[in-house]
Amino acid sequence: MKPVLPAATLPRPTILIVDDLPVNLVALRRLLAKVDAEIVAAGSGNEALALTLEHDFALILLDVHMPDMDGYEVAQLLRGEERTRDVPVIFVTAAYKDDVHRIKGYDAGAVDYIEKPINEIVLLSKVRVFIDLHRSRAELRHFLGLIEDANRRLSVEIEERRRSEEDSQRLAGTVFATSAEGIIVTDAENNVVAVNPAFSAITGYDPAEVIGRNPRILQSGCHETEFYAAMWEQLRTARQWQGEIWNRRKTGEIYPQWLSVSVISDADGSVSRYVGIFSDITKRKRDEEQIWRQANYDGLTGLPNRALFLDRLSQAVADARRDRHGLALMFVDLDHFKLINDTLGHSIGDLLLQEAGRRLAACVRDNDTVSRLGGDEFTIVLKRIDTAKGAASVAAATVAEKVIGALARPFWLDGSQFAIGASIGITIFPDDATDEDTLLRNADMAMYRAKETGRNTFAFFTRDMNERVQTLATLGNELRHAIERDELVVYYQPIFEAGTLRVEGAEALVRWQHPRLGLVAPGEFIPVAEETGLIGTLGEWVLDAACNDAVTWQKPGRPPVSVAVNLSTRQAKLGLARFTRFATDVLQSTGLPPHLLKFEITESFIIEESDKMLAWLRSIRDMGIQLSIDDFGTGYSSLSYLRRLPVDIVKIDRSFVSEVSINADDAALVRAIVSMAHGLRMQVVAEGVETPEQLAFLQSVECDLVQGFHFRPPLPADEFRAFLDEYQWPVAVR
Repeated sequence: MKPVLPAATLPRPTILIVDDLPVNLVALRRLLAKVDAEIVAAGSGNEALALTLEHDFALILLDVHMPDMDGYEVAQLLRGEERTRDVPVIFVTAAYKDDVHRIKGYDAGAVDYIEKPINEIVLLSKVRVFIDLHRSRAELRHFLGLIEDANRRLSVEIEERRRSEEDSQRLAGTVFATSAEGIIVTDAENNVVAVNPAFSAITGYDPAEVIGRNPRILQSGCHETEFYAAMWEQLRTARQWQGEIWNRRKTGEIYPQWLSVSVISDADGSVSRYVGIFSDITKRKRDEEQIWRQANYDGLTGLPNRALFLDRLSQAVADARRDRHGLALMFVDLDHFKLINDTLGHSIGDLLLQEAGRRLAACVRDNDTVSRLGGDEFTIVLKRIDTAKGAASVAAATVAEKVIGALARPFWLDGSQFAIGASIGITIFPDDATDEDTLLRNADMAMYRAKETGRNTFAFFTRDMNERVQTLATLGNELRHAIERDELVVYYQPIFEAGTLRVEGAEALVRWQHPRLGLVAPGEFIPVAEETGLIGTLGEWVLDAACNDAVTWQKPGRPPVSVAVNLSTRQAKLGLARFTRFATDVLQSTGLPPHLLKFEITESFIIEESDKMLAWLRSIRDMGIQLSIDDFGTGYSSLSYLRRLPVDIVKIDRSFVSEVSINADDAALVRAIVSMAHGLRMQVVAEGVETPEQLAFLQSVECDLVQGFHFRPPLPADEFRAFLDEYQWPVAVR
């Protein structure tokens, strides 16, 4: 039998964190530093299982998506082993957020299922509950071990047994009396034989009021008979049960508990005692409720946010369809808000948004919904309006005029007066559309029509607003002739060395100079090109144009200037060998040195990793062409994948760069990416740099290259050449 440690020397609880991404392990370890526990990390399921042979973990935070063994398999193996069967497992996942995977997690034996990005308050609250329970169970096991040890010694000598028994009882009484968790002990017939002071503090019952009685006096009435039947069945078969339960205090107040019940058996295996350890989790539930509100309500205005708005719109449409009444959706955009926010600061902008939200809410009925989608965009759902011809439009117009009048009144903020207006788009159910997505799209189009007609007004959705959408639908046919008609142009955005701000190269960005629509952004026609199979021809045209332009940038006495060209997975699927031959021919015909050409590949290259794709990427790199992962961090890619890919450059997405100077989490993430990329001998490019503060931060973490509007927007080819000719190149550069 193992010696029993004094309570003061009981080891600190240990938490196992399992994730195949080093960045996630670093983030979890940093977050869990606020918990009084040892942290052990595992990078795979196999490593995690091996560690459970060496440690008695209080809790396991387990990633779901891992390469060698997913989290579900790990959890099932843990439940299949006697020593790890009762270790609480919380799944932490970014990939599987639907109910099917959540239920699968619980079936695998998890006690909770948390989605990334992780809410720190929720995670720490849950972790502390399990740490406290583990500590209490350890103290109880320690107590029971002392009793067992005393009994063994009592069999040797009566007097020694008496003294040992007294010592054990004294120590047991100390543990029992000082435990922060409530403890209730019942006999085999489930009648209370002992409770500790914490029990009385939590429930309000004195020991004399419960000893000899059945614990059902604590029942809240919130659970069905089946709930207790399942509890007792598990106690009978597994000898232990734990979970959340609602009980009643002596005052009648119903409150939530986290309860763990264990069976203590006699030597013959029959039940001797039931021991319940519980904690009051009212505060945790209150915190969870607050977190739910934070997830569904805008923190600035207190209005429903986008998620709750979409839910309420869906419900309103369902109600309107069932009850055969109408509803109106209004999209409200504040006029001139950006000017006030940019010139007077975010504090004034926030005050304005708060007051605007209050005024909007005052313009509608209690059963209507005013939401803030983000920025200066609001929506209003007017429910249960008349479907008679014209009545819905009249009702919506009345509210719109009321809103415009309310927002046109001067805003007195921080002692100064400000004036804004509102552009409002209105669409009607069921006249304009019968589903939420179309209604929202219609209202958005109508809002832009209101802005085009002079702002501070409202416009109803009309069918002709779909003309541009329909026009864009014809782009597929017109794109086939765009190259031969010389309608495509390439713009170049300079890329600078972060430390010296010397021009290192440029990213090639294709644009379509449409004869009727004007300059069409790539987001509108690249997807069309991919769907129609034109991406191959388009990609070859861009590569040829970029290489020809890059040759003209090279001048004697000037440092070499590289060019980066974007590739898509669809482009590669059309023929890897063909594209390789084309790239070889272009380099030979233009004379551009291969090391001055870079291919920016999307994360889908990684997702669809195959031997054939890897071989192709290596052949490109063997040609001397560099490879860069674009928009790193926004999809499924990770540095663990990059280790297996012949990649030279990691390009951090602008969404992480935008707040590095004000958001500690984004700053830590960018710092970690730069550090680990350098550890893999890769360069790092930060895109979307727009402020001096962002640049200063990137320089401080030794990011290699930067690009963004802080330096230059994308420029047409002739303007980019002029920029290079006028650029003051550092004299010391060779």
